[in-house]
Amino acid sequence: MTVDALDNPTGVHLTGGQACELEGADVLLSQLQAGILIVDKGFDIEARVLKPLRKA
Repeated sequence: MTVDALDNPTGVHLTGGQACELEGADVLLSQLQAGILIVDKGFDIEARVLKPLRKA
């Protein structure tokens, strides 16, 4: 789920119960338009989240 600065939902992507949360991030972050992003540190976040965002 993505939210704005006031915690209002701006995007949701549901996955299967055993799916990695980064599968949702792959979908939601490609649609995101923000100057600042706060993320939860997770496994493989560097390759799947941070590097793609630096290229954008």
